[in-house]
Formats: sequence, C-alpha cells, structure tokens
Amino acid sequence: MADERLDFARYWAAFSPVSVDAMAVENAMTAGDAAQALRLAQGVARGTENLPLATWTRHVLAVAEARTATRDYPGAIRAVQDIRQLTPEWLKHQKLAHHILTDLLDATSVRRAKQSGLAELARFVGVEP
Repeated sequence: MADERLDFARYWAAFSPVSVDAMAVENAMTAGDAAQALRLAQGVARGTENLPLATWTRHVLAVAEARTATRDYPGAIRAVQDIRQLTPEWLKHQKLAHHILTDLLDATSVRRAKQSGLAELARFVGVEP
C-alpha cells in the first residue's frame, strides 16, 4: 500500500505503512525498549494528510515516553509541546501524558522546568509541579 486509505465504510480505520511504523514504535515502548522505539521512530514521518490525527498524536506521545526513558528531557518536552499544538484538548485527557510530565518534573529542577516551558505545559494538562 503506497498511501493511507480512508475506507470507513469497509474498515472504519486507515491502514498503511506509516500507520504500521507508528504502531511499531508504540509496541516497542509497551515492551519496555525505549532505544528501539527511538530507532524505529526515525523512519516515521507524517507525510500524508490521510493519517488520522489520533494515530499521529499517539505516535508522538510514544516518542515522548521513549525520550523520557532515555533521559532526552528536552526532546520529550518538545514532543509533548508538538502534541499540544495539534490537539490540546486530547492531550489533557491522556494518562500517559500525565505520567510523562510527572516523570519530567521529577527529573528537572524547578528553574529548568520554568525555562523550558515544562512547568507551564504541566499546568496546562493538570499536572502540578
């Protein structure tokens, strides 16, 4: 399959190589292999408009989780900020986002949290620093 396909009458979902690649990243995190998740994520690009936004934001959240696990805190913060730009209300309701932000706050000084935008991002989703 070359492109995303939206055939809701038949499948109620989009399926393509990009979808599979995004899910592979999430699966690597489910298995606890953050390094593998980040390697897999390098090949995932949202190059098509047909990729469901929910699929993409779940992928970016998995990347944020992997970056947190590998102590790439600035990368994790950027990933969550990217999700906020795309789907701010969705982000507020994601338990994984709350866990990631809590972990980031625990690993970051108050000063750095304020400077990086982490403190404001945490407040936005309802996580108290």
